[in-house]
Amino acid sequence: AVVAPGSVTEEIKKTAGTTLAPTVQPTVQPTVQPTAESNYDNNSNTQILLKDSGTVVKNNNGGVRVADNGYVYITKAAEYDISGSITNKSLIVEMSDSDKATLNLKGVSITSSIAAPISILSGDKVEISATSGTTNNITDNRTVSNNDASGGAIDSSIDLEIKGKGVLNVTAEYNNGIDTKDDLEIKNLTLKVK
Repeated sequence: AVVAPGSVTEEIKKTAGTTLAPTVQPTVQPTVQPTAESNYDNNSNTQILLKDSGTVVKNNNGGVRVADNGYVYITKAAEYDISGSITNKSLIVEMSDSDKATLNLKGVSITSSIAAPISILSGDKVEISATSGTTNNITDNRTVSNNDASGGAIDSSIDLEIKGKGVLNVTAEYNNGIDTKDDLEIKNLTLKVK
């Protein structure tokens, strides 16, 4: 399912269009796998504060790792509270095939001219929830000259649900705003795709 630039969510259609170029995924990852914090509270969500100077993770369940290049990887099924902003870095979900994760956006800004700002590579399902009272901006500044401009600003290879009571603004300068190779479900939130 694809939400193309200029379309409205009421006209979401499943398509089998031509892919512009194979998506090149970031490969720089830390060599040490994270483990759950010794004081991890499984009754509270893992919190991710996105920062260009260094993303901060609190109450890490062992499923969040930050690469040397600043890319943030979510590798475990859980619920994550995400806030803050990053530029020319990506939030990447790469879980086991049976894993499901919820990304609660709580005032997020992710802008990239290098790769998809949000890239969901593997797992069973991801829910992106725009939290009530927040505005969240996902901006893909890649251009036609960028050989990794295929896919979308939010690019998913698995089932994707976008929901919440907040606002999610998705801007793609060249290709799709939202692109998923599996099912796409949208409900409740205010979603603006350009």
